[in-house]
Amino acid sequence: MDDDSDFDEEHLESPHSSQGSSLVGILDGALDDPKRHARAQHNALERRRRDNIKDMYTSLKDVVPDMQNERASRAVILRRAIEVIEEKQQQRADLKADCERLRSEMADLEREVARLRENLAKPSESKRSSISVRSEMCVKGEPMG
Repeated sequence: MDDDSDFDEEHLESPHSSQGSSLVGILDGALDDPKRHARAQHNALERRRRDNIKDMYTSLKDVVPDMQNERASRAVILRRAIEVIEEKQQQRADLKADCERLRSEMADLEREVARLRENLAKPSESKRSSISVRSEMCVKGEPMG
Protein backbone atom coordinates (compact mmCIF):
# COMPACT_ATOMS: atom_id res chain seq x y z
CA MET A 1 0.00 0.00 0.00
CA ASP A 2 1.24 3.51 -0.83
CA ASP A 3 2.19 5.84 2.07
CA ASP A 4 -0.02 8.53 0.52
CA SER A 5 -3.09 6.32 0.99
CA ASP A 6 -2.41 5.96 4.73
CA PHE A 7 -3.99 9.35 5.42
CA ASP A 8 -5.74 9.09 8.76
CA GLU A 9 -8.13 11.30 10.67
CA GLU A 10 -5.63 11.23 13.56
CA HIS A 11 -3.58 13.74 11.58
CA LEU A 12 -6.57 16.06 11.54
CA GLU A 13 -7.05 15.82 15.31
CA SER A 14 -3.41 16.22 16.31
CA PRO A 15 -2.04 19.75 16.13
CA HIS A 16 1.51 18.29 16.26
CA SER A 17 2.11 15.97 13.34
CA SER A 18 5.41 14.24 12.67
CA GLN A 19 5.87 16.42 9.58
CA GLY A 20 5.40 19.62 11.58
CA SER A 21 2.62 20.86 9.29
CA SER A 22 -0.45 22.69 10.50
CA LEU A 23 -4.03 21.43 10.34
CA VAL A 24 -4.72 23.73 7.41
CA GLY A 25 -1.74 22.35 5.55
CA ILE A 26 -2.95 18.78 6.03
CA LEU A 27 -6.43 19.68 4.83
CA ASP A 28 -5.03 21.46 1.82
CA GLY A 29 -2.82 18.46 1.06
CA ALA A 30 -5.79 16.11 1.40
CA LEU A 31 -7.85 18.21 -0.94
CA ASP A 32 -5.03 18.56 -3.46
CA ASP A 33 -4.26 14.85 -3.61
CA PRO A 34 -7.24 12.86 -5.01
CA LYS A 35 -6.21 9.69 -3.15
CA ARG A 36 -6.04 11.48 0.18
CA HIS A 37 -9.32 13.24 -0.50
CA ALA A 38 -11.04 9.97 -1.41
CA ARG A 39 -9.59 8.31 1.70
CA ALA A 40 -10.78 11.18 3.91
CA GLN A 41 -14.28 10.90 2.42
CA HIS A 42 -14.26 7.14 2.94
CA ASN A 43 -13.15 7.55 6.56
CA ALA A 44 -15.89 10.10 7.21
CA LEU A 45 -18.54 7.85 5.65
CA GLU A 46 -17.30 4.86 7.64
CA ARG A 47 -17.36 6.89 10.87
CA ARG A 48 -20.96 7.98 10.14
CA ARG A 49 -21.91 4.37 9.41
CA ARG A 50 -20.40 3.17 12.71
CA ASP A 51 -22.10 6.01 14.60
CA ASN A 52 -25.43 5.10 12.99
CA ILE A 53 -25.03 1.44 13.98
CA LYS A 54 -24.11 2.48 17.52
CA ASP A 55 -27.21 4.70 17.70
CA MET A 56 -29.40 1.84 16.45
CA TYR A 57 -28.04 -0.51 19.13
CA THR A 58 -28.72 2.16 21.75
CA SER A 59 -32.27 2.60 20.44
CA LEU A 60 -32.82 -1.16 20.47
CA LYS A 61 -31.48 -1.43 24.02
CA ASP A 62 -33.84 1.36 25.10
CA VAL A 63 -36.95 -0.51 23.88
CA VAL A 64 -36.00 -3.98 25.13
CA PRO A 65 -37.62 -4.54 28.55
CA ASP A 66 -35.30 -4.54 31.56
CA MET A 67 -32.30 -3.23 29.61
CA GLN A 68 -32.83 0.52 29.72
CA ASN A 69 -30.41 1.16 32.59
CA GLU A 70 -28.16 -1.83 31.96
CA ARG A 71 -24.74 -1.63 30.37
CA ALA A 72 -24.63 -4.43 27.82
CA SER A 73 -22.59 -5.57 24.85
CA ARG A 74 -24.08 -5.61 21.38
CA ALA A 75 -24.32 -9.41 21.51
CA VAL A 76 -26.29 -9.25 24.78
CA ILE A 77 -28.60 -6.58 23.33
CA LEU A 78 -29.29 -8.71 20.24
CA ARG A 79 -29.75 -11.91 22.26
CA ARG A 80 -32.23 -10.25 24.65
CA ALA A 81 -34.08 -8.61 21.73
CA ILE A 82 -34.41 -12.03 20.06
CA GLU A 83 -35.73 -13.53 23.32
CA VAL A 84 -38.31 -10.76 23.66
CA ILE A 85 -39.40 -11.14 20.02
CA GLU A 86 -39.77 -14.92 20.43
CA GLU A 87 -41.78 -14.43 23.66
CA LYS A 88 -44.07 -11.94 21.92
CA GLN A 89 -44.52 -14.27 18.95
CA GLN A 90 -45.54 -17.10 21.31
CA GLN A 91 -47.93 -14.79 23.18
CA ARG A 92 -49.44 -13.72 19.86
CA ALA A 93 -49.89 -17.34 18.77
CA ASP A 94 -51.50 -18.19 22.13
CA LEU A 95 -53.85 -15.21 21.85
CA LYS A 96 -54.80 -16.16 18.29
CA ALA A 97 -55.63 -19.70 19.47
CA ASP A 98 -57.69 -18.29 22.37
CA CYS A 99 -59.50 -15.97 19.99
CA GLU A 100 -60.30 -18.83 17.62
CA ARG A 101 -61.51 -21.01 20.50
CA LEU A 102 -63.72 -18.19 21.79
CA ARG A 103 -65.13 -17.55 18.29
CA SER A 104 -66.03 -21.22 18.02
CA GLU A 105 -67.59 -21.21 21.48
CA MET A 106 -69.55 -18.07 20.62
CA ALA A 107 -70.85 -19.65 17.41
CA ASP A 108 -71.95 -22.74 19.39
CA LEU A 109 -73.74 -20.55 21.92
CA GLU A 110 -75.41 -18.50 19.18
CA ARG A 111 -76.68 -21.73 17.61
CA GLU A 112 -77.96 -22.86 21.02
CA VAL A 113 -79.74 -19.53 21.56
CA ALA A 114 -81.34 -19.77 18.11
CA ARG A 115 -82.48 -23.32 18.84
CA LEU A 116 -83.96 -22.31 22.20
CA ARG A 117 -85.73 -19.32 20.65
CA GLU A 118 -87.15 -21.57 17.98
CA ASN A 119 -88.40 -23.98 20.66
CA LEU A 120 -90.05 -21.12 22.53
CA ALA A 121 -91.78 -19.87 19.40
CA LYS A 122 -93.54 -23.15 18.62
CA PRO A 123 -94.87 -25.58 21.19
CA SER A 124 -93.43 -29.02 20.64
CA GLU A 125 -94.93 -32.44 21.30
CA SER A 126 -92.93 -32.82 24.48
CA LYS A 127 -94.28 -29.51 25.78
CA ARG A 128 -97.84 -30.51 24.87
CA SER A 129 -97.51 -33.87 26.55
CA SER A 130 -96.00 -32.34 29.69
CA ILE A 131 -98.82 -29.79 29.76
CA SER A 132 -101.44 -32.51 29.32
CA VAL A 133 -99.82 -34.67 32.05
CA ARG A 134 -99.95 -31.74 34.45
CA SER A 135 -103.52 -31.04 33.51
CA GLU A 136 -104.49 -34.63 34.18
CA MET A 137 -102.67 -34.57 37.51
CA CYS A 138 -104.45 -31.40 38.47
CA VAL A 139 -107.82 -32.86 37.52
CA LYS A 140 -107.13 -36.04 39.49
CA GLY A 141 -106.01 -33.99 42.48
CA GLU A 142 -102.47 -35.36 42.53
CA PRO A 143 -99.75 -33.07 43.80
CA MET A 144 -97.57 -31.52 41.08
CA GLY A 145 -93.89 -31.63 41.70
